[in-house]
Amino acid sequence: MFIPLYAVKAVFSGQATVNTTYNFYVDPYNGNDSNPGTAYNNAWKTVTPADTVSLSGSQSVGYFYNGTWYLYRSLNMTADEAQLAANIVAATADQF
Repeated sequence: MFIPLYAVKAVFSGQATVNTTYNFYVDPYNGNDSNPGTAYNNAWKTVTPADTVSLSGSQSVGYFYNGTWYLYRSLNMTADEAQLAANIVAATADQF
């Protein structure tokens, strides 16, 4: 069971309803790494572009998992937030 940190309400019917803004998005279900990743509907598919994008200030990356957007990366993540992000990515990898 995952406890969502910075979770956003989402509707899992093909498109997410995003109530909080991230600057970049990863959606392993519907994304494409050739997308710019700057909106939930043009998200990246893998974390590779998200890991290499340069963040500044309060910018963050959201990750779509099981119908919910989670914080994947920011400049000021706590160790717990980073571990949660790693767990979510691992759980997603098990689905593919």
